[in-house]
Amino acid sequence: MRRVTVVTVFVAVVLVGLCVSASRAQGAHVFLLPAASTMSPGGTLTLDVRVQGAVDLYGVDLCLSFDPTLLRVEDADPDDPGVQIADGGLFNAFYLFTRNLVVNETGSISYTAALMNPAPAVSEDGVVARITFRALGGGSGGIVFTRALLANQQAQQIPATVSGATISIGGATLTPAPSSTPTLVPTPTRTPTGVPSPTPTPALEELVLADGARQLGWPPDVLRQPPVFKIRYVIEAGHSAEAWMQRFPSAQDASAAWQQQRSSLAGGGWMVQSFDFHGHDAYVASHSVNTAAAAAMLNERVAAFQASNCVVGVSALDDTAYMLAPDPLSIAEALYQAGSRYYLFGDMVPSVFLPLALRAFPPTPTPTASTTPTASPTWTRTPTATPTGAWTPEATRTATQTATATASPTRTASATATATPGAQSVQIMVNPSFETNAGWSVLQTAYPAGYSVSRAHTGARAMRLGDETASGLASYSSVQQVIQIPAEVRQAMLSFYYFPVSTQTNGGDRFYFVVMRASDNTVLRTVFVTDWTQAWNLSAYDMREWIGERIALRFTVKNDGLGGVLAAYLDDVELAIAY
Repeated sequence: MRRVTVVTVFVAVVLVGLCVSASRAQGAHVFLLPAASTMSPGGTLTLDVRVQGAVDLYGVDLCLSFDPTLLRVEDADPDDPGVQIADGGLFNAFYLFTRNLVVNETGSISYTAALMNPAPAVSEDGVVARITFRALGGGSGGIVFTRALLANQQAQQIPATVSGATISIGGATLTPAPSSTPTLVPTPTRTPTGVPSPTPTPALEELVLADGARQLGWPPDVLRQPPVFKIRYVIEAGHSAEAWMQRFPSAQDASAAWQQQRSSLAGGGWMVQSFDFHGHDAYVASHSVNTAAAAAMLNERVAAFQASNCVVGVSALDDTAYMLAPDPLSIAEALYQAGSRYYLFGDMVPSVFLPLALRAFPPTPTPTASTTPTASPTWTRTPTATPTGAWTPEATRTATQTATATASPTRTASATATATPGAQSVQIMVNPSFETNAGWSVLQTAYPAGYSVSRAHTGARAMRLGDETASGLASYSSVQQVIQIPAEVRQAMLSFYYFPVSTQTNGGDRFYFVVMRASDNTVLRTVFVTDWTQAWNLSAYDMREWIGERIALRFTVKNDGLGGVLAAYLDDVELAIAY
């Protein structure tokens, strides 16, 4: 069996309606075996996560909950960071393995996998995963499903029922684990353990902050001030640093809080600079106050970033002229790395299931219900000034676009911007494989992008970005397309293939794409590509945030002219929507 690990693919399935059944005639059933077990303290037990009665299964998205005071999951793959459960072999073919995460401190397990076209769908019963538990102490508790989502190759839901398991440790009385009942949204439940927890289950923010503190060499003690959690480090008298984390009800609330903090600092006379931090909005700010003489100077530095529904902030204080406190950005980086391991910041958390496995091979066109082509959208382009030789952020840089796109490009049925309600998936990018000159605009820069026949993922052509000639020329190399995401869709996913050519080991060369508001070129999001494997790599990103908006997608390679080579070949850029 060959397995492909993909951390940038967002994969999940939208399902409703869980009802009790175990037979194929009554539908799919996801359950644990053995359903009831006894253990001795310190002993281990392996449970099978089985799927029965599913027809044409192509993907699973499972979450389970257990009592962390009674049980701990043993790591099935010590060579990989974090704790994982074991693959069960049900998908005995090419498959995308997108999420496998255990957080023992909070008692949660997340496991997501999907087959990869052209692998055949699975209709036989089998084991999708295996979980090995170690008993920590006496008591009785249950392992319950908080999510059990199944889908076929067309991303259609496969209704399923679930059954958990119970474990007795040290002779405690077994408490039956609850089975699922019909509900519109699966509600997380936990079987009473019979033994009260000696301490409250730590919040995920506490785990991230403690992990980051250990990386930084700080004391891992976390100060609980819900909804804010903090860590603090005093280097010596007058020199300290503090980091805090807060989760909000939504990404919009988190963004508003981040914006307000930045505005307050700027209004208070701080020097504030906004920038992109791992594809997320961030700022750094500083100010100095000379109260009497240089020796009495107060220096404060602050950094913060917003990712998903979280805001992370760091401050460093030096009440002398000597700046001994660490750089806030280095602290923010440690916290970001710690949080990413817990999938806290949303970059790798599955959020939509448009069967991205199909993108691994030339996709089969999906016909729309109507045989009459819909009207082609009008692509509006506003010429802007040619950039100067100075390096400026992508957020402020503009460039004149070439007239390479035809006025009325020919589109197939799969490239229409509208679709019959109920259609599974429609691809709306124009000329996704660059086989013609339609749809795309090449920005006129010192080293512009261009169509290439030297490499292609499918077809005869691809788009070359960047400088592969080692000319040492400092330049941006960009191509973009304007697209309208219909307001009535419920899912939107961008995917593309890229082949990097790079000799740099460090430096300022970058490959990224930018989502901009088409009306005024305001940058809404910047996403950096960091995998330089010299092969055709697949990347995919959730675009639901911009449903109903007219956006410009700009792909860019930046060469800083300081040595090294970076180019990227781009192909099969698709934006799949589902109604």
